[in-house]
Amino acid sequence: MNTMSKFLGVGKMKKFFLLFTLMLLVFNYSYSSLKIMPENDWKKMNLKGRVMKMVKKVHKYNTDGKSLGEEEITFIFNSQGYITTEIHKGAFSLSYEYDENGYLIRSVDVYGIEHEYEYENDENGYLVQIDRERKKRSFANMKKNFYNKDGKLAKSQLFTQSEYSKKSIKLSSSAKYEKDKKKGLFELLSEETYVYDKNGKLLRIDDTKASANREYIVITFENFKDGKYVKTVEVNRIQAFKTCYDKDGNEIEWAWITYSPEEQIQSFILYSGIKKDKYGNLIEKTGKYLEITDGGKKLGKETGVIAEEMKIEYRYYE
Repeated sequence: MNTMSKFLGVGKMKKFFLLFTLMLLVFNYSYSSLKIMPENDWKKMNLKGRVMKMVKKVHKYNTDGKSLGEEEITFIFNSQGYITTEIHKGAFSLSYEYDENGYLIRSVDVYGIEHEYEYENDENGYLVQIDRERKKRSFANMKKNFYNKDGKLAKSQLFTQSEYSKKSIKLSSSAKYEKDKKKGLFELLSEETYVYDKNGKLLRIDDTKASANREYIVITFENFKDGKYVKTVEVNRIQAFKTCYDKDGNEIEWAWITYSPEEQIQSFILYSGIKKDKYGNLIEKTGKYLEITDGGKKLGKETGVIAEEMKIEYRYYE
């Protein structure tokens, strides 16, 4: 019997190794979960290079060529690729604050309400981001976002707290409630799950809180031999938005289609004049309306009427 066995005793030695093994398992589980970082905004927005600032201007027109006004949005990114400030000129601004590890800890939304964020690991290996409102009001909200090992959003839950649930009063036996350690009882309003393919492309969003788990948004991709592909976003099975991309990922066509009572093309835009900077980020493009004929069933010639003009400026981290 070695010195360690003599000191601890054989039985104690076994208990020691069992405890040590359990501690390693817990440590490894926590460490692997903590390594998960929510996907940064550079990746979400398909930006190339280390973008510091992005100013996007879009001037839109109706089918008669009348101006609908210009929208200007400014994004400020930190060195890790997350948005710190988002300014919608003449409308509102959003702000985001991160800790030293890059996790979002505070934000201010479109209504000026401040949010605080906390993180935990669940039993399925997801990183759970808990979003709590700081402002006290009659109907407070709380949100939980679940991120998978790739940092992609896997599930999102929205909770509300009324004057009754705040007092731990459950008004419905069929409703789902959750008790938050800081704010008390909340009722689940909506729950969305995000489904991806093996390459990480979003396929669909399921509303699992709705009756019969109906899919209210379905996203599909169709690929062609020449490298082009079409992304279709179907909403509530009554309308769809189709975007066609070329082999380089440039948006070249966009269509709005409705299905009630039958399929009709409501709007179709053809893009041209696509320009990119040296990093490969889009800096300019123009969209023009195509003529729609036969009661919305066929496409005609290009009308020459501009639908939108987009210009984007960037500043980069050196």
